[in-house]
Amino acid sequence: MLLHLEHISINPLRLIFIFPVFLLMLLLTHGCSGTGHDARLDEIAGIVNDSALLAITRLDNIDPASLSDHDRHYYDLLSVKARDKAYMPHSSDSLINEVIDYYSSHRYTGLYPEALYYGGRVNRDLGDYPTALRYFQDALDEIADDESLLELKGYVVSQTGGLLNQLRLYSQAIPYVKESLRIDSLTSDTSGLAYDYCLLGAIYMHREMSDSADVYFKKSVELASNMDIQDQAGFKVYLAANQYLMDNTDSALSLIRGLPEICDQYERSFAIVYAARIYLQAGVLDSAYMYALELSQTNCSNQKTGYQLLLSPELSTMVPPDSIWRFVAGFRSSMEEYLDKNEAIEALMQNSYYNYSKHVRDKERLAAVNERIRWGLSVAGFIAIALFGLVFYMKYRNARQTLKLRQALDVVTAVTSELEKLKTEKTSEETPTPDPTSEVTREPSLKPTPIPTTTDKLRARLKEQVTAIEKSEIAVPEEILRSEVRATLMESIQKGESLNETDQLWREIESFILSLSPEFIHTLEELTNGKLRRTDLQIALLVRLGIPPAGMGMLLNISPGSVSSRRRSLCKRIFGIYLDTTAIDNVIRLL
Repeated sequence: MLLHLEHISINPLRLIFIFPVFLLMLLLTHGCSGTGHDARLDEIAGIVNDSALLAITRLDNIDPASLSDHDRHYYDLLSVKARDKAYMPHSSDSLINEVIDYYSSHRYTGLYPEALYYGGRVNRDLGDYPTALRYFQDALDEIADDESLLELKGYVVSQTGGLLNQLRLYSQAIPYVKESLRIDSLTSDTSGLAYDYCLLGAIYMHREMSDSADVYFKKSVELASNMDIQDQAGFKVYLAANQYLMDNTDSALSLIRGLPEICDQYERSFAIVYAARIYLQAGVLDSAYMYALELSQTNCSNQKTGYQLLLSPELSTMVPPDSIWRFVAGFRSSMEEYLDKNEAIEALMQNSYYNYSKHVRDKERLAAVNERIRWGLSVAGFIAIALFGLVFYMKYRNARQTLKLRQALDVVTAVTSELEKLKTEKTSEETPTPDPTSEVTREPSLKPTPIPTTTDKLRARLKEQVTAIEKSEIAVPEEILRSEVRATLMESIQKGESLNETDQLWREIESFILSLSPEFIHTLEELTNGKLRRTDLQIALLVRLGIPPAGMGMLLNISPGSVSSRRRSLCKRIFGIYLDTTAIDNVIRLL
């Protein structure tokens, strides 16, 4: 049988266009696979923004163990989101860290920016402001100019502006809040506009720019006219406070009347502070005394203001004689507590400002590098296309002659095949055909034996050692306990000092540990599949040095709960399961 190649041959020039189209279809097919979710989760995702409590109830009715790995992580993300929308304070970052890790390697789902945003929300509730700020910035980098994520971008920039305001980085906060206002206008979010105008006014009020603050507070009050009465009260309190700072006592007095009793629990303390100050300035001493007394009896950061007002010359005459010394003692105690907290807040602000500045510099440097790479790739691509076209042109120029030669070759091949066929038939008549199932003709079946990776072997060995020592704790070697590096750290803990990420002492700690265990960091990288974060390494180094958890929290400037969460998260990365803290400490000391 002759083969007619002119019927099946493909024009080589068509390959230039066919191959990219095929590759694009393959990528789209891969990108769309695995993005579908359980119908129950999709339904919850549709109601979580407007009915957070209902979403929580429905999530509680689903057994996460019955879900696939893909759906379980989506379930966890929705759980964090629903509780955040319901204004439930977050108490741990272990769940959101696992969600972020999963979506960082499954970015085709499009949920990684949202996971980063809620990583920032969780860490803000935990008081870890530098980490919260980093997550918000990473989320903005991921969103970039994606119009489909415009609403999420609005949430992120608003939260970033609010956090920078809380850290007293007012100049840095303003651009974020203004960007949030722009997005609110594009999405016709009246409620968002009201809150962001109020936030921008608060920033200008903190910068002692009362005239600008007054404009934005009035806009927020005007936009809130159709909102809940508690929300309206909160906006009016800020306007009244700014009028008080502008010495417009009559205006402030008319605004503040009755507001503290309407405000929700989050705004009430702030409302009482300015109600007491405004009534005192207006000479309404009985109301000022009532609010100041209520403030002194609350357990909040404004308690000292209540005592301060009660001990002022105007109100001290109204204090019962047997209570005056109790108020003095209370004022002193609240001031000492405030000063202690203020030192930690100052350290957080310095660390956050450094992280913010570093992120801006890195982003500008990365943009410049990407621009150079883009130009280089464009030039290289143009040259490659030109060479590719030239090569195909040279090959196609001789295509007709090649086709004739192939046709001739087909004729020779067909004739040879016919002769071989006749010869085979003749031989088969004389010689019996061997049984293909006989032992002689059967080929042995070779099955490849899986070879365990180095990481698997190392994990298995560590598991055996951890199982062998059970609950006993491996002691820290004497050479570490007596080291100069550890002594320096313990001295910092006693002084209440924390370490910045760029502190020279971190390099000294790494050098000391590597002098004892040269493969320490490399082994951690192997065990975590190359996903060892800087925060994980810091925890591991401090564990190796035998620093207690309370000391770790002081050095890293985080809460004890965050220390425990990070140790458990490191254990999850190494073994894929959570173990108790003694086990993970032993693993680190075995490396």
